[in-house]
Amino acid sequence: MNKAVIVGIDTYADAPLFGCVNDAQDVASCLSLGQYDFDSLVLLNGRATRANILRELNQIAYSEEHQGQGSILLFYFAGHGQVRPGGTPGDA
Repeated sequence: MNKAVIVGIDTYADAPLFGCVNDAQDVASCLSLGQYDFDSLVLLNGRATRANILRELNQIAYSEEHQGQGSILLFYFAGHGQVRPGGTPGDA
């Protein structure tokens, strides 16, 4: 079974964004089409905490339902990114 965890965050205190939530919802809508057949979990704004994202990814990745050949787990993030100190933009 194809599963997706889709995250969209617009509500940043110091630098709000406009459109990330819409992008996440659009991606989820597209992935639900028959030719893709993804079961998507969408986490938006306040629900998109690090703890919630990691919990959901872990739950899906290690569930018996997801094990086996041909299973796909897709993660999509729309929001601010960050480069770690000493890292390069590709490492973020």
